[in-house]
Amino acid sequence: MTEFEQLLNLAGADLTEANLTNSDLTGANLTGANLTHAKMFGANLTDADLTNVRWSVTTCPDGRLSGFPGDTCLGQLELDDCERANLSFFVTGLPSDDLAGRDFSGCFLANARLDFQNLRSASFAGASLWGADLSFSDLTGANLSGTDLTEARLTGADLTGVIWGNTTCSDRTNSDTNGGTCRGH
Repeated sequence: MTEFEQLLNLAGADLTEANLTNSDLTGANLTGANLTHAKMFGANLTDADLTNVRWSVTTCPDGRLSGFPGDTCLGQLELDDCERANLSFFVTGLPSDDLAGRDFSGCFLANARLDFQNLRSASFAGASLWGADLSFSDLTGANLSGTDLTEARLTGADLTGVIWGNTTCSDRTNSDTNGGTCRGH
């Protein structure tokens, strides 16, 4: 066994609340490790042995929480657009790439931190943005039809040309009964 391989032997390790963000754990032996409340966002677990790992409210590599005891991060290593959005805007709260024109239709982005973002012509059709912070974002021409904006913050957001339609507004009213908009609601 090489020195490098020995460093990756974390079998049975107590990694409770460890910050493993962006760690390269390729081929690591994590058999029986305790990852309760560990932060593993962006970690590379390619070929890692994850047998009997204890996941409990662990931030998985894709940014989702493992949930409660018994839930895992297994099967969460491939990301779709909704998961990438959740990863970037909810878990990390880091500034994002230019999101103009991106399709987040149907995504669950409750409490997402989307403030100060370029979201021009992005589609959030049918998405849940419950409690999301969209303050000072450019939503010019964005599609918010069928979107749930309950308790979302839109202070200073540019809503020019937004496509509304059966949108649940921040105050829980419907855009269709508000003259086709959630502006001011």
